[in-house]
Amino acid sequence: MMRAFRRHRRSLTLDRWARKVGDGEIDPKDAQALALGNADKPDALYIPVPKAANTSIRTALLPCYGLQKEDVRRVHRDTRLDVRGLNAALSDAVENAYVFTVVRHPATRILSAYSNKIGRFKPRFGHAARLGIAKSSSFDEFLEILSTASPWAIDGHFKPQATWLHYGLRDPRLQIYKMETLQDDWPQIHKALLRKLPVGPEAKLDMLNSTKAPKDNFTTRQKRLIDGIFGEDFDRFGYSWGDLAPRT
Repeated sequence: MMRAFRRHRRSLTLDRWARKVGDGEIDPKDAQALALGNADKPDALYIPVPKAANTSIRTALLPCYGLQKEDVRRVHRDTRLDVRGLNAALSDAVENAYVFTVVRHPATRILSAYSNKIGRFKPRFGHAARLGIAKSSSFDEFLEILSTASPWAIDGHFKPQATWLHYGLRDPRLQIYKMETLQDDWPQIHKALLRKLPVGPEAKLDMLNSTKAPKDNFTTRQKRLIDGIFGEDFDRFGYSWGDLAPRT
């Protein structure tokens, strides 16, 4: 009975989403950007990818907004951070703006999202519930539901990164870094932002809210589903299953 209800709710959600797209109420290709520097013509943009060091980077960027960690209780909801639609932000930014994002291995990212959002004792996550994903859904069930939905209709925590970054990937200014090497790359990002902004970010990046996903614990079935959903992420960002193999 509950399974039939969840399927019905998912159908209604996708129908409603399709109507809003058709009516021009939402742009399924748009994402978010944090604008830095000049308010009218941003000098830099950070395009956050959920579950790819997003919290860590937002926190490190607080000094760019004249804020310190102790000033901010919920960094994802603080209105003092200049969050805009990505397409508009790219259009508004100066021609030589520093635009950057951070991506993550598709398998560890989606497992991290599942572990963070789905579970019997987790707070209700409306985006998952509306797709028919129960709090008790196994990782396999979760992946099966994602594999049957349009990637454009999936919440950003579960959406393929290449889909989420649609407008950014078309912009030649975009610099793409990987979460797996972010601490090594942060000095380069810090230096680039210092050149663009009156006040730069934290010089040291603290990795916050990081979850240690199993390196080599995906079943063959899970790998097939992940390949089907996130194949473009593997190809475009240069990831492979071999990346998760234990180092000898």
